Amino acid sequence: MPCAVILTALPVEYSAVRTHLIDLQEETHPQGTIYERGKFAENGQEWEVGIAEVGAGNAGAAVEAERAIAYFNPDVVLFVGVAGGIKDVAIGDVVASTKIYGYESGKAEQRFKPRPEIGLPAYSLEQRARAEARKGEWLQRLATIPELRPRVFVAPIAAGERVIASTQSEIFQFLQSNYGDAIAVEMEGLGFLEATRANQRVSAMVIRGISDLIDGKEKSDKAGSQETASRHASAFACEILAKLSLVFIENKRESFDKFILDLNQLEFFDELSQNNPCGDNQHRTDTYVTRGRIIDCNCLSTQDIDEVTVILTLEWDSERHSYWRGIPRLAQPERRRDYGKYIFKVRFYESNFTLKNSDSEWMVFDKDASLQKALDSNHHSPKYALIALRKKINELINLIG
Repeated sequence: MPCAVILTALPVEYSAVRTHLIDLQEETHPQGTIYERGKFAENGQEWEVGIAEVGAGNAGAAVEAERAIAYFNPDVVLFVGVAGGIKDVAIGDVVASTKIYGYESGKAEQRFKPRPEIGLPAYSLEQRARAEARKGEWLQRLATIPELRPRVFVAPIAAGERVIASTQSEIFQFLQSNYGDAIAVEMEGLGFLEATRANQRVSAMVIRGISDLIDGKEKSDKAGSQETASRHASAFACEILAKLSLVFIENKRESFDKFILDLNQLEFFDELSQNNPCGDNQHRTDTYVTRGRIIDCNCLSTQDIDEVTVILTLEWDSERHSYWRGIPRLAQPERRRDYGKYIFKVRFYESNFTLKNSDSEWMVFDKDASLQKALDSNHHSPKYALIALRKKINELINLIG
């Protein structure tokens, strides 16, 4: 059964999420965090869902997200709650994040110079959010559909450590000047996505309901806007879970595990011949034999394994055999040992569960890394090793696909 974790900051947000789950049971983490584990069933599919209320602030959200991921080993992690609207939104609207700006990062000179940190959601969740925003079917999850129907925006959000309660405040003016595409502001999203980024197999996203428009925040809260925003955000989050393809999630995890396991064990071999004119219609044939293996494999990703950057460290031996009119020209083959790094990206496609090799970079260096060469090195060894390695990786990709 696939697993999801939904984190919230406030009790009102937690209660809104909880109403969509059944068979809830309380569990306590060895470090003290209290969870509830329940089930979310929809369209013949069933999710196991862990929920927790983690309090306000990016630092706490990061700690609790990391802890929950280790505890539940989920496929999807969502942070669901309320936010203040900066522009274009109304109370009750929903914002699904395309990015989270950490607006308090920067350099303090006579004038503060922002150096924003950015958290990104999973590509698959962003696409699903866009699709569900267009359909509007998530509104059926509300007990009562408001006369003025709430909208869903898939857009940037700003995150910091301050509650902003006035559009005349310096912080609000700063956000408008430097983060003009952010339409909401909150206090946990960046820390949450920083934690999920370190877990390659997890797809993550922040989903917020607009509970105030900065001015008049206290009045809006007293009128029940936080409850409304929480209900709308949790309904949209559950719509995303309901529409995610479980087959894709299971295939993605299995494919990723197999691909990385095979890469760690990969050995490659190739033999290429090249004719070299020697003048007066005489030709020399050079045959390059390359044998290599992977000695280290590291994977980097954004929030999930929709797209993964793979860094391979490899070593190989190459031999050059030269022939003139079929007769060996060298008494002994010319031998060479090299080491290199190969950096490439793979992407999982929901339609066919395949991987695509693209955007490759290549470095060659000697054992102590004191000498680096480009792919167009005068020596043929790096070039032929790369050809052999690419062939083998593509074989793995085709087998998994």
